[in-house]
Amino acid sequence: MARHPEAPNHRRHSHLGSTLTRARERRRVDEPAPQLTLGERLSDLATAIVGSWPVILIQSGLLLAWLAANITLGGGA
Repeated sequence: MARHPEAPNHRRHSHLGSTLTRARERRRVDEPAPQLTLGERLSDLATAIVGSWPVILIQSGLLLAWLAANITLGGGA
């Protein structure tokens, strides 16, 4: 499908896109990656583990099992 040359291109004008483009242009390939602090490394590790699909599915399953147990046993939790 052809676009009209004067039609707005939202991707071209997005703030995030232009910010990322400027950041890529400023980045030098020969610069080493910045060293992360211990806290930053631990934060990345926790995010990688807790934010993974297996953890989310296991937590959801445990929540459903707890809910079913409370309904079945008539608990007032």
